[in-house]
Amino acid sequence: MATITDLYRTGKRNVPARPPISFAPKSWLPIVLEDGRINRKAYEFCVFSELKRRLNAGDVWVEGSKRFQSFESFLIPTPTFALMREEGPLPVAVETDVEIYLQEQRTILNKACPTLLGSQRRENSMMSS
Repeated sequence: MATITDLYRTGKRNVPARPPISFAPKSWLPIVLEDGRINRKAYEFCVFSELKRRLNAGDVWVEGSKRFQSFESFLIPTPTFALMREEGPLPVAVETDVEIYLQEQRTILNKACPTLLGSQRRENSMMSS
């Protein structure tokens, strides 16, 4: 972004000889590099495309933004979380003891498997008829 910002601030038309390009996916390189030189339009498009992709993925964020805020802003602050753990069970919708949680999930799967297998057998017999 600094390279693009500098180009617009100074009014330069050509991209510097060795701009950062390590962020670009390999699929972009043939488009961005033409005869060993940087195509400015393709370079800018690649920068903004990658910025959008990384914003959507949460890899980068915008201070003060509601949509593109830091992932950590969604988490309970560490001191608050520690205090909540000391006070008792956490107010979450799942079991916090991993062994109990896994046993519950196994029970759910074991109950669902016969139903799933039965419906698949019925479907297979209908298709072979």
